[in-house]
Amino acid sequence: MVVVKVERDGTNIVGTWRFTVGSDSAECRVNAVVYPPDVQFVSVVFDEYKKFINGTLLVSKVYPETAFKCEFYEKIQDRKYVEISSAYVSVTQNVYTSNMRDYYSFRCVLSKLLPEEEGSYKYKVSVSPLTREIEVNGTFQIRKPAKPTLQNCISTFIDFQDAQKKDADLCTCVVSDPGAPPGDVKFLSPDGKVLPIPQTSKNSSTLKASFVPWNTTEQDYTCIVHHHTGDVTETYQPKIAFGPRFVAFPDYASHKETTPFVYNRDQEYQLHLQVKGVNPIPIITCDGKPSATVETKLEPSGMFNFQKIFTIIPKPEDNGRVINCTVVNPSASSVPKEVVSTKLYIQFAPQGPPEIDYNNKKAYYAGDKLIMTCTVNGGNPLVDRVNFGCGEREIPNKGSNSRHPTSVSQTLTLELTNEDHGLQCQCSATHLTDTYSLTKTIVLDVKDGTPQGSVQSCSTTRPSIILLILCLFPKIILVSDEINV
Repeated sequence: MVVVKVERDGTNIVGTWRFTVGSDSAECRVNAVVYPPDVQFVSVVFDEYKKFINGTLLVSKVYPETAFKCEFYEKIQDRKYVEISSAYVSVTQNVYTSNMRDYYSFRCVLSKLLPEEEGSYKYKVSVSPLTREIEVNGTFQIRKPAKPTLQNCISTFIDFQDAQKKDADLCTCVVSDPGAPPGDVKFLSPDGKVLPIPQTSKNSSTLKASFVPWNTTEQDYTCIVHHHTGDVTETYQPKIAFGPRFVAFPDYASHKETTPFVYNRDQEYQLHLQVKGVNPIPIITCDGKPSATVETKLEPSGMFNFQKIFTIIPKPEDNGRVINCTVVNPSASSVPKEVVSTKLYIQFAPQGPPEIDYNNKKAYYAGDKLIMTCTVNGGNPLVDRVNFGCGEREIPNKGSNSRHPTSVSQTLTLELTNEDHGLQCQCSATHLTDTYSLTKTIVLDVKDGTPQGSVQSCSTTRPSIILLILCLFPKIILVSDEINV
């Protein structure tokens, strides 16, 4: 049995009931058995999460239960009301009884996503029995927020250490109209996460240094006004000055003994100074004034790495020279300057030819000993070996190489014979760099004569000029020098 119709008949309230038995049904009118609901409360509000509309209707003293019905309606601007189909009705039975009859209370609940179309919205509720419409007080606005603006933003480089210490304000995002219902003003990190910045105002948010890691320099921090009609944003790129975190000549410092610079006239080499973890481009100054260029590399982590490349034409006099470099961050006064040094290790061959010394007597005779020493001075390192010989001449007393702090030498001892006339003795050397090609040559000039110690008779009455010379100047060795390059 249900009430299918409620109407007034004069002063009476008449309900039409439908009785159903099996597949058969019949209707009849009954007087004074239907009562209109007593409206206790009605409201429609935007919920605190700003995503839903919540409507509530409370009625009491309703009879019969099956006669009750409620409907929520919505309209925008001057359009017609449209029924909202998402209303939910819950029933509660009242505790009091009157005229041997129980009365009922009802709750109608509306839950609906906020509309996205901008405009003014109004709501009403229709309740039965004896249908009546109840206007909900208030007009609700849906309005998109204005685009936010950035204020007091630091556009120059920010000293990271100093800003972190003070937790400085980097940029403030302000929205003149947060929309309706009002949207939230937040800052997002470069990876899209909401930063937990305490808000001092509903219409603004301030990005502080404590929320900006050093390696996110020049990346987008997004000010967002979150609204159900669509988010509006503005971006800010803080320029963070940091570092340097690493300064060194790593490649050269670890391999300079095994892969040194080799002097070979105009051959060029490169010396790399690595500066890692620094922004902006550092100021690098080095003494010695070598020509240099700067290359920049940005790693995915945001760490700036730099190389200062020196083009060096090494000279022998550069061996042992110390290059001092100073690296300064021009935009981070809180970071002390970094100083790094490296000592050049230059390999070079001796710069002069070999030198040959011998016991230069006034005169030599066949059978005398001629002692010659070839010395090669300088070089880094010293020459590996001095090679001193006299063609095919066998030299039984050929000495070994003697190494000294600044030179290497070899000594030859010859027992002079008449066949040594015109003999060439040459000295050369081998060096690690394979760049040493200087040699020194001497030529022995041996003439016939009386051996030293023999007695020449010069007691003629009228000695000839030639005999006089031979008596006064015995047989000699004429030595001529020749240098081959």
